[in-house]
Amino acid sequence: MKPYKYGILGTCALGVGMVASANQVPEMNFDQKVKRSTLVVLGSVENLDCCSSGSSSGMERGIAHVQVVTYLKGRSAARIKVLYKTGIREFDPNCCEIGKRYLFLLTGEKDDIYRSVNGPYGIFEVGTP
Repeated sequence: MKPYKYGILGTCALGVGMVASANQVPEMNFDQKVKRSTLVVLGSVENLDCCSSGSSSGMERGIAHVQVVTYLKGRSAARIKVLYKTGIREFDPNCCEIGKRYLFLLTGEKDDIYRSVNGPYGIFEVGTP
């Protein structure tokens, strides 16, 4: 092969690698997650509204209704709404099951709906109450 062909092959391989990782969410360290969170709570999932349409974007999304058990940072109502289906699978947190308890590291969103501060890495299951 001629040298310029190696350059073309290398460029193509680099381009394919960049496309494959386009929607990956990099995980922050725990301190960064807490610092960027407006609300950190332990809470239990009471029920789920799956696939309600977002008013402005038209994307399908799911909302978990959470009973706050303990506040670790910030304040909110005793029951909060948490976005668990964002419309982009790579950004969805690994939650929510009814009756399970989670550590939520959240940031505020309009309409009193919170979202994970770090996509799939911002909500952690801690068991059942």
